[in-house]
Amino acid sequence: MMYSDERRERLQQLEARAKRELGMESGESAVDTDAAESLISFRRTTRRKDRSFVAGLAIAGLLLVFLLACFLPWL
Repeated sequence: MMYSDERRERLQQLEARAKRELGMESGESAVDTDAAESLISFRRTTRRKDRSFVAGLAIAGLLLVFLLACFLPWL
């Protein structure tokens, strides 16, 4: 009896069915692959910038609250 990985076969069947339903060809062209890679790279960069912007706003907000808490009693 030969060993067969049922999970892998099931995954391949699901992928094939999804490609058929979406009307995708079995082979991807190099242009599609390059476009997908550039989009993924762009999304990662954008997320990283968004995270750093939000972190900067959080630090600025905490600093403002700290300064107000320190100097408000003297006003």
